[in-house]
Amino acid sequence: MDMHVFGDVTDDYKPAINTSFDDFSSWCKAHGISTSQKRWSIRSLTRDGYGSYLNCKGFNARVMTEWLLHKVTQVNCEVDRSQLVEDERAPICESALILNLF
Repeated sequence: MDMHVFGDVTDDYKPAINTSFDDFSSWCKAHGISTSQKRWSIRSLTRDGYGSYLNCKGFNARVMTEWLLHKVTQVNCEVDRSQLVEDERAPICESALILNLF
C-alpha cells in the first residue's frame, strides 16, 4: 500500500484497499477463478504487533498470493531497477513461488 500501487494513502487507506480488492476481483474473473474471499479491510490486512497480516481461508490465501505475485511482477516491470536494493533471498523466493511452496 505504501508504494501507492493502488492509489495515494497519505490521508486514508480505505480507497486504496477498495481499489486493491476491485483489482483482485477483476483479476480472478479474467482468470476464471472463483473464490469466497470477502472484501477486505485494514483490520483484515494488518494487526498490531504483527504488521502485515493475511486473514483468509486456505484456498483464498493461495489465490491472493498468486494475485500478489502478479502485482509484484507488474510493479517490478515499472520500477527503475537501478534504484532497488538487491536482496539475496529474491532467487529463493522466486523459485518457491514458481513451485507453489508458499
